[in-house]
Amino acid sequence: MFSFQLYIKLFMILGMSWIVERVLNTIIIPNIPGIQEEATFIAGVIVYGLTFFGTAVLIFWIYVYQQSTLRKLKQKYTILSGT
Repeated sequence: MFSFQLYIKLFMILGMSWIVERVLNTIIIPNIPGIQEEATFIAGVIVYGLTFFGTAVLIFWIYVYQQSTLRKLKQKYTILSGT
């Protein structure tokens, strides 16, 4: 059951980041009035970078912030437990 929930979370995060990226790059950024082609390219690169960074952070959050993983990390690295 747990792995199914994990896959659903990953599917949602990856799907949402893909949708946001596509909407920004095909609808919003090209239709900003007065923006030049070079600025459109730069805006696209920034959107890609932020999208990938955000996705990576969320995937890391999903995998690491599980109770079992945190417990194992605290056992291995006692500095994390605050003692």
